[in-house]
Amino acid sequence: IGREVLLEVKASGLCHSDLHMMNNPKGFPLAAVLGHEASGVVTAVGPDVTQFAVGDHVVGCLVSHCGRCERCMSGRPYQCRNAAETMRQPGEGARLSVEGAPAIQFWNLGAFAAQMLVHENNIVKVDPSIPFEKAALLGCGVVTGPSMRFCGGDEPDCRAAIVSRPGERSPAASLLVASLTADAV
Repeated sequence: IGREVLLEVKASGLCHSDLHMMNNPKGFPLAAVLGHEASGVVTAVGPDVTQFAVGDHVVGCLVSHCGRCERCMSGRPYQCRNAAETMRQPGEGARLSVEGAPAIQFWNLGAFAAQMLVHENNIVKVDPSIPFEKAALLGCGVVTGPSMRFCGGDEPDCRAAIVSRPGERSPAASLLVASLTADAV
């Protein structure tokens, strides 16, 4: 339908969020396909898909975004107010179903499957030379793990930040924190 892409999953990482949902499913709708660290190959595209073609190597993107609002266009897709536009609309049916009942795709991906059917804004094209098992980690582990933005001296409002999951600090994050100066907050 429209802007949906079908891909063959080649690799999927196991994130702590997936383990948490498997062990504590209260409040999460079932049936569900977990998994959100995925890499694969595009096998089919909907008639309105503009950014992908069959054969492209892709990774899942857990930030659903419309791609056209002011926030998306200014580089802040994580603040998109129209993310629901990437979901199937009423009357279109579910992307996944179990015995005719809708099934949830964790983070709109559902990577623990042989195939994923997703909106084109929930995948990102990657260089085909990157091994699938490494590319899969880009979908969550790399983007939600510790990260830091370094700025040049000509940017007066420059700040550096450490981002990691609540309650967790990796050795890399500890090193980054230790390297911060008073000028990098």
